[in-house]
Amino acid sequence: MNSINKWILGMKKNPYLFLIHSKTVPKKVLKWHFFLLVAQKNIKALKSQLHLLEDGQEILDCIKIKLTPGHIPGHFVTQVFSGQETLFHIADLVHSAILVVEHPEWGFDGDTDFDLAIKSRVKVLAELAASRSKVFSYHLPWPGLGHVKNDGKGFKWVQEPLMLPD
Repeated sequence: MNSINKWILGMKKNPYLFLIHSKTVPKKVLKWHFFLLVAQKNIKALKSQLHLLEDGQEILDCIKIKLTPGHIPGHFVTQVFSGQETLFHIADLVHSAILVVEHPEWGFDGDTDFDLAIKSRVKVLAELAASRSKVFSYHLPWPGLGHVKNDGKGFKWVQEPLMLPD
């Protein structure tokens, strides 16, 4: 595997993986049945390119994944790094700077396990605030780059200024 386009990431200990090959759907995830059908179809098509990883595993000497279940069981945060620079892609960990970053205990209807999502969100936001690491999220105000700050009651999203060329 020398090429990045050969990698499609997934977690080995993803509780949803059994659903991909299952004919029955547990009641807890019934509202996600359509998405499971789509996942089954896509994963079968991509099976030869799918590489399942352990929590915390590093690949290509510059990418590390961390399991953050709750939004979906196999949700993970991706750390991309080179030298002393690092960027965390937090994916669906948060969906609003004003609501879910400031009040991670609120969550939202898209979380498949509300309590676990809150636990993952609080833990990761606390780690990101303590390290002042650069964060990217497509759900936060464009361009989605900044860092998380602990304000004593919760967290604040600190947007990175955007500079455009002339």
